[in-house]
Amino acid sequence: MNLLTELFLAWRYIKPQRNAVSIITCISLMGVLLGVAVLIVVVGVMTGVTAKMEEGLLSTVSHIQVKDRYPYVRNIDSVTHKITENGGTPVPLIVRECIIQTKDFIEYKSIIGIGEDSLNGHFKLKENMAEGSTFSLDKNEIIISSALAEELNLAVKDKLVIHSPSKLSKMIETNKEGSVSFNSNRVILPEEFIVSGIYEFNIQSFDKHHVFVNIDDAADLYDEIPWGEANVIYTWTDDAMNIEALQFALIKEFPGLNITSWKQLHGQILNILSMQKSLMLFILVFIVLVAAFSIPITLTTTVIQKRVEIGLMKALGAGSGTIMRIFTIQGFIVGMVGTLLGISAGLIILHYRNQLENFVSGIAGRDLWNPNFYYFKDIPAKIEQFDIISIAVIAIILCTIGSIIPAWRAAKLEAASSLRS
Repeated sequence: MNLLTELFLAWRYIKPQRNAVSIITCISLMGVLLGVAVLIVVVGVMTGVTAKMEEGLLSTVSHIQVKDRYPYVRNIDSVTHKITENGGTPVPLIVRECIIQTKDFIEYKSIIGIGEDSLNGHFKLKENMAEGSTFSLDKNEIIISSALAEELNLAVKDKLVIHSPSKLSKMIETNKEGSVSFNSNRVILPEEFIVSGIYEFNIQSFDKHHVFVNIDDAADLYDEIPWGEANVIYTWTDDAMNIEALQFALIKEFPGLNITSWKQLHGQILNILSMQKSLMLFILVFIVLVAAFSIPITLTTTVIQKRVEIGLMKALGAGSGTIMRIFTIQGFIVGMVGTLLGISAGLIILHYRNQLENFVSGIAGRDLWNPNFYYFKDIPAKIEQFDIISIAVIAIILCTIGSIIPAWRAAKLEAASSLRS
């Protein structure tokens, strides 16, 4: 019996008819469909979270950070020249902690003092200004995030004051006995700033904690940093994944500086997310495995109902191998069709994921996706071709393997006993 005949018979047994076999076949298809769809959705979201996290880190964090054990980076010109010489782009900054006070709130945040020539550099502040905001960092102007504006109830042209923790610490004195007293002869007043603009990177972990001011204003806040100096040099390269050569060159040239890469600072987060994705894929494969176990049940029912036909084919000369291939092909077809439908369903769910989340949240009466916890406003998703192919291959192989046992049982049937039944 040739392959086309075997395919025809396998398809004939699958083709929906008004009997129990077709219903069971549809249930098997539905099981594979749901299993594959769940895999596609989970892997897509996990990949999207990892990619979005990496994108967010690289858009708000430099590839390499250069710091000194002193309050500011000494020989800053030599350091920036070496970075440029090795293909990097240095951006001297003042990055410190500060206390922001408004009429109703006091919050501890990070302040970034940035120069005029770097305002719209790798941070891309101008491109990420909220609608209706202007882009300006003149004297005593500050740019805050939309998340912080909402938290502190601020708008453009509102005023706030910033306290320098290092200056405030000078108002407290400690004697030899360890007692703490207030130095009434030294009173430090905060600096007043006007909100000139509101940015929105949509990276909650960054937006909620960082504000931007002019680097000269930042120097005024911290006496230990002289004008024209910086306490950190953010460095960007053309390829964020290959920064080891530049980092090694800087470490060799300036052994007294603290030179760290974004991979050292944040790589562990991405590794955890990558491991979590692999673990979820491993666990969810068992869903497909459970769905694949419905195929042997379907084929066993088919073998029982087609017992006479199997006996007739054997009486006409069909070998055991032919019978086994017919039912194995049937399992393969069920697996392949269920996988294709599952991939399609998974991609559709991913496309409308945020609408579905809003719909389910409305029914449940609470948010299923909390941006404050997950760092993103919307559910991210990214589908890679390798993931789809891997899921499809795994699902089809499991379904095909699941069909071998009932196919083997069908092949072992004797023609005479099958016809007598």
